[in-house]
Amino acid sequence: KAIDAFYAAIDSNNAEERILLLADDVILMPNHWSVTRGKDTVSGIVRAGASAVFRIKDREVIQIEISGDLAYTVNSYYYTYHPKGEQDQWHKTKNVHIWRRVAPGSWQLAVDIWNSDVPIGQFAQE
Repeated sequence: KAIDAFYAAIDSNNAEERILLLADDVILMPNHWSVTRGKDTVSGIVRAGASAVFRIKDREVIQIEISGDLAYTVNSYYYTYHPKGEQDQWHKTKNVHIWRRVAPGSWQLAVDIWNSDVPIGQFAQE
């Protein structure tokens, strides 16, 4: 359910719902950017991006594994991230999310890693 809630929060552009699903020691590892640590720092990034359009389409769940209090998901999808009022700009990407169980039925995102499927030469032109 946490995974569904995470993507529902993205679809509805609800930054606060996404933040609720972050672990206190969350690690963010975005494409072409440095490692970012901690819920306060990552929350600031999520809130700052809430004024833009961030949507995902055609998400394919490649793999989900659960072992004890840890789980991971591997996804492939298209995303757009642009200022409101501009045209969607879809980019093919993939991610790995590592989830930590914090209570029965309750999970938090501990690690978020993503990168582009677009070859670096073409990516530079986008």
